[in-house]
Amino acid sequence: MSAPVASRAGLQSAWGRTVLLLTPALLLAVLTNLDAWRAMVTVWSTTTTYHHGFTILPITLLLVWLRRDALAALHPRPEPLALVLVLGFGLLGVLARAAEIQLFINTAAVGIVVATVVALLGREVARVLWFPLLFAFFMVPFGDVFVPPLQVLTAEVAVFFLRQLGIPVFHDGILITIPTGIFEVAEACAGIRFLIANVVIATLFAYLALDRPWKWVVFLFLGIVVPVVANTIRAFGIIMIAHWTDSRYAVGVDHIVYGWGFFTAIMLLILWLGTWMADRPVGVFAAAEATPPPPAQRTRTLATAIGGVFGLLLLFPAYTSTVMAPPPLPQTLTLPQPITTNGWQPDGSSSWRPEIVGADALRVDRFAKDGSVVDLAIAYFAFERPGAKVVFQLHRLVPEGYGEPMRWGTRRLTLGDETVIARFQILPKGRERRIVLWWYWIDQVFTSDVLEAKLLTARTRLVGSHDPAAIIAFSTSIEDDEEEAFATLEAFARDALAMRPLLYAAAHN
Repeated sequence: MSAPVASRAGLQSAWGRTVLLLTPALLLAVLTNLDAWRAMVTVWSTTTTYHHGFTILPITLLLVWLRRDALAALHPRPEPLALVLVLGFGLLGVLARAAEIQLFINTAAVGIVVATVVALLGREVARVLWFPLLFAFFMVPFGDVFVPPLQVLTAEVAVFFLRQLGIPVFHDGILITIPTGIFEVAEACAGIRFLIANVVIATLFAYLALDRPWKWVVFLFLGIVVPVVANTIRAFGIIMIAHWTDSRYAVGVDHIVYGWGFFTAIMLLILWLGTWMADRPVGVFAAAEATPPPPAQRTRTLATAIGGVFGLLLLFPAYTSTVMAPPPLPQTLTLPQPITTNGWQPDGSSSWRPEIVGADALRVDRFAKDGSVVDLAIAYFAFERPGAKVVFQLHRLVPEGYGEPMRWGTRRLTLGDETVIARFQILPKGRERRIVLWWYWIDQVFTSDVLEAKLLTARTRLVGSHDPAAIIAFSTSIEDDEEEAFATLEAFARDALAMRPLLYAAAHN
């Protein structure tokens, strides 16, 4: 038998053994994080921003197929050092589950699959497949955090151009009022869908056609900046069309059609620029060279790598399902009426009622004093768990009918001897102009900082403790002066600190 034939036979044998190891390992990596994969698929199917998630895996597999010649020349073998990757993503998954951060839970689920591939195929194969492995992380739904700043940026740029044209404008947060109508830069108008789609496509095109690092940087920069700038121009254009046509066009559904037509043109422009910058035909890679077989690994090294992968894949789910397993839910849970001081008295029912997902108990009370009226809402959780946590994007402290918040931020309150940072939202005029102020109660600590809230949650759950938590929200109508409304809420919060024993008592019911 000739040497080349023997070499090909050895390669085929090595790939055959590797596939036999890789297949059950990947199945195990997916099955032990099945809840995360189900959550991602749900987001892909229910949120238009992330419909592209269904395409990432097929594209990843296609990219691997495009590199089949290079892979055929390599000798796969387990890499013990890659166990650090498996360990890292496994720890990330445990910490994320403890803190109930779905973004990191999903990232860890994808990362464990990627790390398993690297650990069982080895560093040489990972060098060839570096981009498909990283591209797989686009399956993780991410980007909602950029929606509020994009809304604000879009509104401010549109207002700037309107004022340059001499059009009278009243600007309040994300609301833009001109003589022909009122326009709101809603979440759907923030441009996050188009931005994410452009980043995915720009990254993919850069890999398929660009070789020089500076071209990667320039093209990815264009893939991020151009969609953001284009969205601000789109919003301004929509407003101007409505203004010129006395709101006969560019309102309702048709403004979405105009917007996507504009976005499609921008995407095609970016791809045209990419073809002009291309270093090679799209999808054509340099010819692969055969590599000599690597030195034989010791049996102990192979066993360490293979056993380590399977052991780690089983270790972390075992920890989360035993030490971090949640206790049974209480059958009934009610909250007594809060106690206030300094003359605040119950004053009937409230028209404002937050929509808190998964709360085990929700109580809303109205209090009045000297003409001031404040609503207090307490959303209580026996313990935090998936679908029932204090920091959750599906919570709506602003119920349907009040419109999107015009402005949001943080506010420093002086409550006796302590200072508390609270979060706030200011609601638009219409049904009622209202301000909502809130913070969280976790591990017997009041905080409005999302990161601190997550760390407090993680600290308790990592050691198997499942303490109660709550959202404390105050709200009042804004009559004339926002500062006066803030002062009313601060005074009430200072006089309502008797809610602490209420929460402690509920926790031990």
